[in-house]
Amino acid sequence: AQSSASRQPAASAEGPPNKKTIARVQVRLKAGGSMAGPADGGIGAKTRSALRRFQTARGLQASGELSAETLEALKVR
Repeated sequence: AQSSASRQPAASAEGPPNKKTIARVQVRLKAGGSMAGPADGGIGAKTRSALRRFQTARGLQASGELSAETLEALKVR
């Protein structure tokens, strides 16, 4: 059996988040003061850092990954 070792952002039951969902997450992080920079739909170092800050503030595992719990806490579907 082959295994995929790629680190895709976690997501909802529909699969990994697309650029539009990531951009909505970035807008939410910006509005909450966790992120500076453009909402470009990409998960780079600034977005991961903002996710960790948000996750820590909400008592979530501070992975910097876009988990289902983080999407729920951000109210992004």
